[in-house]
Amino acid sequence: MAAKKSKVPSRKARSGKTPSAGKKNPAGKRTGKSSVTAIRNTLKKAAAVYFERNFGEAIAYLDSLAEILDNAPDTERLDYYRLLTFSYANSGRSADAEKAALKGLELDSDDPDFHFGLAYVFTGFKDYKRSLEHSIKFVKLLARMKKGKDGIRYLSEGHEHLIFNYLGLAYKASNEFEKAEVAFRRVIELNPAYEHAYLNLANLYQHRNDYMQAEKIVDLGLKQSSQVQELRLIKKSLENRATICACLIVKNEEELLPNCLDSIRSWVDDLIIVDTGSTDRTVEIAHQYGAKVFFKEWEGSFSAARNFSISKATCDWILYIDADEEFVQEDVGRLRQAMALENCRLISVDIYNIKKETGECTSILSYPRIFRSDAGFQFEGIVHNQLKYDESEVIVQAGIRLKHYGYNLAPDKMKQKIARSTALLEKQLQDFPDDPFVHFNYAQILRSSTNEPDESLCNKILKHARIAVDLSNTHEHHSPGVRLQALHQQATTLLRMGQFEESKNICLRALELKPNYLDALFTLAEAYAKLSDLDRAEEYFLKYLHEQEVYDPAKEQISMIQLYAMARHKVYYWLGTITNFRQEFKSAEEYFLKCLDELEPYSDTYLKLAAIYLDRRELEKANDYIDRELNRNPESDMANLYKARYFGLKNLNAKAEHYLSKAVDLTRDNPEILERAGVYWAGSNNYDRAIPILERLLDLRPGYEHGCSLLARVHYDRGNFETAYEWYKKYTQMAPDNAEAINDMAGCAFKLGRFEEAEELFGRSLELNSNIAATYRNIGLTKLCLGKLKEARTYLENYNKIAPDDLDVVMALGIIDFQEGAFGAAIPHFEKFLGRNPKNIDCLFNISECYLNLGYADSAAIGYRQILKIRPDFEPAARRLNEMETAKAPA
Repeated sequence: MAAKKSKVPSRKARSGKTPSAGKKNPAGKRTGKSSVTAIRNTLKKAAAVYFERNFGEAIAYLDSLAEILDNAPDTERLDYYRLLTFSYANSGRSADAEKAALKGLELDSDDPDFHFGLAYVFTGFKDYKRSLEHSIKFVKLLARMKKGKDGIRYLSEGHEHLIFNYLGLAYKASNEFEKAEVAFRRVIELNPAYEHAYLNLANLYQHRNDYMQAEKIVDLGLKQSSQVQELRLIKKSLENRATICACLIVKNEEELLPNCLDSIRSWVDDLIIVDTGSTDRTVEIAHQYGAKVFFKEWEGSFSAARNFSISKATCDWILYIDADEEFVQEDVGRLRQAMALENCRLISVDIYNIKKETGECTSILSYPRIFRSDAGFQFEGIVHNQLKYDESEVIVQAGIRLKHYGYNLAPDKMKQKIARSTALLEKQLQDFPDDPFVHFNYAQILRSSTNEPDESLCNKILKHARIAVDLSNTHEHHSPGVRLQALHQQATTLLRMGQFEESKNICLRALELKPNYLDALFTLAEAYAKLSDLDRAEEYFLKYLHEQEVYDPAKEQISMIQLYAMARHKVYYWLGTITNFRQEFKSAEEYFLKCLDELEPYSDTYLKLAAIYLDRRELEKANDYIDRELNRNPESDMANLYKARYFGLKNLNAKAEHYLSKAVDLTRDNPEILERAGVYWAGSNNYDRAIPILERLLDLRPGYEHGCSLLARVHYDRGNFETAYEWYKKYTQMAPDNAEAINDMAGCAFKLGRFEEAEELFGRSLELNSNIAATYRNIGLTKLCLGKLKEARTYLENYNKIAPDDLDVVMALGIIDFQEGAFGAAIPHFEKFLGRNPKNIDCLFNISECYLNLGYADSAAIGYRQILKIRPDFEPAARRLNEMETAKAPA
């Protein structure tokens, strides 16, 4: 009874030459003609079994070519992707068909087959916007197909009627009924035997309450098509058109009631509304829609009010619906067909809980909502009332949908609703302590009462969920739906409490009962992710995607709420996060983009993509997603941070600093922003800005090791050696084996003149890591200050081999030679130092002293005079010259 779309065609619709292809060998050269022939032969074999409808075998042939496909000419590759797209589509592997078709379009964006395949896939996904796009493109390319461009005959050739069927469905979904009618009639012109066009057109007319036209098109279909079973059902429903009444119970529903009534008033035969005490415009609105309004005092029981409403119904059928729900109007035809079935008294409806502001589906429940008025069914239960019927009753699942918006009320209304339901459930617990359904519902209301339940509330949820599981084993009427849902209540609560292993085990129990249970698959994957078992998390997220692709709530045999029945966007987000963590950035990008394809915007996906593009220096892509985030949330601290990164990478420093400052002002507790800002200002030598920001970071995360290290480094660079020493000391208490930090801490002690302490710390650093070259330098200089010349020489000479241009070390080696009396050996060191620092007073004096001690008085005197030119008040040089002049004077 669903709107019909056929499999993609598989007749013999292609022929023609297949140009040669070649495979590159490891040396990069093309292989010979034998490989070309092999590729051609494999494609021919795949085509042959495809036309025989052996689609799995065709896929196997094509898979054997996957590794060499990149080296084949485009014509062969197009052949490959056409066959693969249509084989996957006919095998029910729609997601794989989509990928293959998109690959084909990368080779030829005007190839009709790929647009045909995507129109088919997106129609199946009910993504009518994209289906319409590719269907229209295909129609524009029809002329190309008829001309047989390049001698090619396409797989979709001769099946143009299918594309017009997809067009009709897409137009109908967007309420463009006239265009839909034209498209469906075009299908009939192209293929009068194609029964789906008659079904879809008849449903369209029924949707518009044009039953005369519906009957005419059904009669035409019965004459011209061969598959007429469903047409006969519609014919019967039109001839014996049953009446239906919508029954509602309401109280203060002026905000939501009009949307509900708009979705049903054009096709229901009667409208019964029972008001239980409204004080707003609810009753006035009901009258405006032509409803029969009855008043009943609230007795503390939803079932009492519900039974009173159905007692006022006079039609053949009853739909019970709430003011916060909306009937999906395109399903009216399905409803009419279901009502026409023989011996049908009870029809199930798929209830989608929707966030109205985003359109996100938060859960699905399939439940009987439509029943014959003469069946005698009644409601039981003062809250979460249930329609009572015999277990042998056949429930027709027709794919009829309701959208429910009742969990997205304003906070005060939501609080009132939860409080009312909680009180009623607590009364039910007293009256029916052994009913698993009551315990399940109580756990459910507790779970929804707050987004941040404390430990006490979590334990209360677990208690009642466990009771529901235990009792459901002895109450077969509630099994296995209540048992499965209660197990999932436990799993999600344990997950929130950080008991990930226990949550995992509960999910595995649920999957033993129902291996394709979407909620358990999703939560199990989450539990593995929290346990850092990313491989298993990925495995179960992918398994969820597989099971969700084939999930149809209308075929679900177990009546229960599925929280994650429509959570593909969440799964793609998780998979993006996992692959991003593994630094598989290409995969992460693809997953985040798929997340947005499912639901845009979602969470911080814009920012995830922006970060990937910033790291890849794809700046304009990054900026696009940053702006999307800023457009929806101008106060986003992370979006402002990424904007700063964007301008920084473009060397627009003033703008970068503006957005960085804004990010810091906006954020309250985001360590990444404070860390990046602190590092930026430190790198700009703006220590006055860097230090308070990093201190704020450590106020938020007192034990953050890297933060301590950063703050210590900034104080060191600023010359605050005592403060830097204290931060390094704190850091090394957290990371006692970090040789570099101990080396830096020793550097602080050295700068403070605490050479014995510096020597000990440098020694510890070397013991931890003998490969830090700077430590050899530092300990050598320290030992020189301590007068340990021999030890100092060993360290400094080793370091000098690694870094011969370190002038401080060169100077130090000269000093050691000088102090040991090796004046000739000291001079080359001093000369090398003076080559870069010709006005260094200490080095000029040391080399002059060497010359004097070696007996080269004239050279020494030149050095002393050079010193006095640079610094006339340097007393040691003046004294030496005076001594030399005195020594020359006659006695």
